[in-house]
Amino acid sequence: MKSVFDKLREIGLGSVHGVLDGLRKSEVLSLPIAEQNLRDLIAQRDKVDQSVTSTIASIQMLTKEQSERAKRITKLESTMTHILTDDDPNNDAAAEPLMAEKLQIESARDRAQVELDDHTATRAVLEQALGMINSRASEVQAQIDELRSTEHTAAAKSAAKTALQNARQILEKAPGAELDSTLAAARRRGAEADVGLQREMSKIGAATNSMARNAEVGDALAKFKAGLAKKDAAAA
Repeated sequence: MKSVFDKLREIGLGSVHGVLDGLRKSEVLSLPIAEQNLRDLIAQRDKVDQSVTSTIASIQMLTKEQSERAKRITKLESTMTHILTDDDPNNDAAAEPLMAEKLQIESARDRAQVELDDHTATRAVLEQALGMINSRASEVQAQIDELRSTEHTAAAKSAAKTALQNARQILEKAPGAELDSTLAAARRRGAEADVGLQREMSKIGAATNSMARNAEVGDALAKFKAGLAKKDAAAA
């Protein structure tokens, strides 16, 4: 018959301890490695949980069989008691096959009891291991969540730092006095252009006035000439 430890080795409980030891001994784990360890731990937990279920079913079956054996033994003992106490020694032989059956059942009962005790001990160890695994899995999940949050925050801070560095470099390269000088020159050229524009407007205005006076002189001269013509016609 397999021992409790043989059965634990069969279901891979040793690998569970290996995963737990690895998680305890690793001071620094990257997020992918931590997540893989958690998946491995959960996979082992599922195996242990299945073994607990199987062990409980075996215990229930053995307990039921032991109850049936106990009832049969009680029945055989009652029958043998009736045979052996009926005051007829000739009937004692009828009790012999009953005793043989009783001895056979008791032997099966004893063997089954050893197996039942073994399953009960296995169940206790498995349930203890399952509790340890669930507890550690919760701790690892919490650590992974914190690590993921911390890495996200660190990444955001790193991006902000890079952005600030780039902005500082741009500011350091941005022209200062040179730009002020260029702006002053542009303003000076603008002022000169304004002056030039005003002067040209003045010249245009003068030219326009001159043309108007020339037209006025021409009209007056034409009128004067027409008046002379009238006077000559009247004198003739």
